[in-house]
Amino acid sequence: MIDRLIDRRHFIALFTFVTLWMGTPVAAIPPAVAASAAALAIQADTIQPVRAPDGMVVSASVDASRAGADVL
Repeated sequence: MIDRLIDRRHFIALFTFVTLWMGTPVAAIPPAVAASAAALAIQADTIQPVRAPDGMVVSASVDASRAGADVL
C-alpha cells in the first residue's frame, strides 16, 4: 500500500503531511532536501505525452499501438 502513496506526483503532499504530523516545521528542513523535492514535483508536472504529427497522443505501449492499428 505504501508503494502506491510514494508517487512522484504525491511526493510533496506526502512529505508535507508527514512533516506536519511529526511536528517538524518546514523551515527546519535542509534546503538541499527541499530543492530536490521541488525539482521532483516540477519534473512530474511537466511530463507531456508524445504526440503524432496530426496531434493524436501516441501510446507508449507497443501492444496498444498494434491494437489501435488493427482498428484503423
